[in-house]
Amino acid sequence: MDIFSEEFSRPIPESTFRNFEGQYKPFLKAESASRSSTDSSSSEDSGLQSKKRGGKSLLGDKTDKALQDHLALVRRAGGVVSSSVVIAAAEVIVSRDYWMHLS
Repeated sequence: MDIFSEEFSRPIPESTFRNFEGQYKPFLKAESASRSSTDSSSSEDSGLQSKKRGGKSLLGDKTDKALQDHLALVRRAGGVVSSSVVIAAAEVIVSRDYWMHLS
């Protein structure tokens, strides 16, 4: 990031680099798919590497899986998943699990 900041003489936020990466990876996949299948070297392996972001789930494996499944369903149905949607869905799943454990 410092290389580009020096080149443009101003700081560039990390989100801008993530945006560049998001636009570059589909191009890279299309380019590697158009190459012959005999080429064993993968451009994606030598390309941009992304680090794991975020923290450990505080919900537990079962509840986190239920939340991930629900969010995937919302996305497949064409819905937008914002932080508000994630929080609301998590609250419903957690409260449902809580009441199911009591009975």
